Amino acid sequence: MNGGVSEATWARYFDGDVVSLYVSPRHLRAHYTYIVDALQPLLPSNRSFTLLDFGCGEALATPRLAETAARLLLYDGSPVIRDRVHSRFGGLAGISVLDDDDYAALPDGSVDLVLVISVIQYVNDHDLKRMLADWRRLLAPDGALILGDVLPPGNTTFADISSLLRFALKNGFLWAALRGLATTAATDYPKLRRTLGLRSYDEAEMLARLRDAGFTASVAPRNVSPSPHRRTFIATPR
Repeated sequence: MNGGVSEATWARYFDGDVVSLYVSPRHLRAHYTYIVDALQPLLPSNRSFTLLDFGCGEALATPRLAETAARLLLYDGSPVIRDRVHSRFGGLAGISVLDDDDYAALPDGSVDLVLVISVIQYVNDHDLKRMLADWRRLLAPDGALILGDVLPPGNTTFADISSLLRFALKNGFLWAALRGLATTAATDYPKLRRTLGLRSYDEAEMLARLRDAGFTASVAPRNVSPSPHRRTFIATPR
């Protein structure tokens, strides 16, 4: 695991131009389509479950997830992102966009599935422990936590760029990806990534953390995001 992450600074970054992490609208759509497709085998077979998408980002997977879940809860720590998500989905039947108070007020055992995708690399040890305790509290006894896009030790910018370019080639936005990489290089993201770092976990460490938080966990056969070198963990309450 690498250290030195300042979640406050990352939070300020994500309150800015988050779309700069996606090279084009087509990239954004393809990214979320991939995630929803990868999630399908992991979702409950019935349609009566409540799903919490924690750190939902732009939440473009919402329409398809809402077709599967009876109730969909969207939460992101960034007020800027929450406002965008609320303008897009707020008021739709079965979908709730939560603010901090709404999230804190969720009853124990009220959620059947918690999705956390591409979040914990920006979180320090203290906050990860708190989040795991929150998710354990919120989950129903037969619920599950899907912790996706977890960075392995030694994850490099080169690996992430290579993954992006392969995904772009397959999905028809290669030139946009090349332009987007140049644009991103001019933002604060590369500097923040160098100076603050991103949290990474090997499989044994993450399984141990989940076990200590009251879960039984395993490694999914493949990552649920378009970065195959990263990992997804599936955890159920003990």
